[in-house]
Amino acid sequence: MRSLSFLFVPFHVTLNNTGNFRNGAFFLQPDENSEKTLREFMSYVHEHSPLPAQTQNNPHLTIARNLNNAHLKIAKEKIKNIDLRFTCDNLAIREFIPHVRQYEIIHRTDLNS
Repeated sequence: MRSLSFLFVPFHVTLNNTGNFRNGAFFLQPDENSEKTLREFMSYVHEHSPLPAQTQNNPHLTIARNLNNAHLKIAKEKIKNIDLRFTCDNLAIREFIPHVRQYEIIHRTDLNS
């Protein structure tokens, strides 16, 4: 993956909203500029990766899974006024592990700085 990661410099990301998926996953959402940058980054990596990849172009940070409607409501009430800022400075390749239904990092590489 080094062949792709050297093309990108670290970039700033802001997560400032919450959302949820129908399956009960609760997550933090990026602001408009961060979402645009992350989508472009993810699309480029997927298009040029030598590895087979499941395409996911919905940038978010999952913080809970399998919540029912009552728990989703509580999460939305408790987690407000999000303003999480960080620099994305590496690329992690993850593999889905079926028996735990989670992804595990199998390789990480720094972005060019």
